[in-house]
Amino acid sequence: MIIPAPADRVTDVPRWTRVLMFRSCRMPQFEAALARVQREHPGVEVVALAPTRFHDELRAAGVALVIEQHSARLGVASLGLRTVRRLRALRPDAVVIPTMD
Repeated sequence: MIIPAPADRVTDVPRWTRVLMFRSCRMPQFEAALARVQREHPGVEVVALAPTRFHDELRAAGVALVIEQHSARLGVASLGLRTVRRLRALRPDAVVIPTMD
C-alpha cells in the first residue's frame, strides 16, 4: 500500500489501528516513514519485521513490537512458514515497505 502525499490525502479513509512495517531501508528512511504513519494515523500500533540486530533501535524509535527475521535476505520466500503465519495472524490494516530515495 502506498501512503498518499498530504495534498492527495482522502479525508474519508478509515484510520489504521495496526500497521506492519518492513525494515527494508536505512534507519533515517524508516524513521521518516514511521513518523508519517504515526502522524496520519494517531494511536496506530506499529509492528516491524526486521533482522534481530535492529530490535533495540526500532523499539527506541517507537515501534510497538519487532518480529525478528532470522534469514539474511528480506523477502516473503525467505521468511519461513512460522513467520508468515505469525504475520498473517496480526491482521494489519496496512503494510508499509519504506524504500531508499
